[in-house]
Amino acid sequence: MPNGERLAIVSAGWDPKPDTFVAFLATIDNCLAHDLPVVREREFTCNSSAFMDARFGKSRSEFTWFAVALQPFLGQLLHIAGQPLIHGQHERVLRDTRRAQASGVDDLALVRILAEAIWKVASVNKYVGKSLMATSLPKSAARRSGPLQLASVPPSPEHFTAMYLPGPDADEVYYLPNLAGGNTVMTGATVEPL
Repeated sequence: MPNGERLAIVSAGWDPKPDTFVAFLATIDNCLAHDLPVVREREFTCNSSAFMDARFGKSRSEFTWFAVALQPFLGQLLHIAGQPLIHGQHERVLRDTRRAQASGVDDLALVRILAEAIWKVASVNKYVGKSLMATSLPKSAARRSGPLQLASVPPSPEHFTAMYLPGPDADEVYYLPNLAGGNTVMTGATVEPL
């Protein structure tokens, strides 16, 4: 990379263990300063929630990686990378996602909660854009996935989903990301609601 440029790649997924899947967050970057997760509750239970910040710092000459697994006592882990949320948004996002999960909403509703928090930051921070890409990775779909997984349908517990959210006032578009595997490549497909 050109001298002084900063890049952070954030990923999330499921780490397959012999009898379960463990959710994880990971970054590869040359500029983030990571904080350890802060657990909100005094008593650790499977409903505990935590957040962690990874703020942009100065560019480093080498890339490093950082990963954290969702501990058994955590029901939620909110990871903020790059620009900070508006004051008080950590609590609101964690509360709203917990309520949404308890009421059995679909993954798109959870994506919208996170998107709304990002759009609030974008309204006051010129370094944050309003166009977002989101991916839904349900554990039930991870159990059935193979070496090549298509991700182009609306959110469901049965599928991985990749979606583009152009902004707060626009509908989401479901994309099939560029995929490569088995000496083939697939590009350019989209699936949109009728």
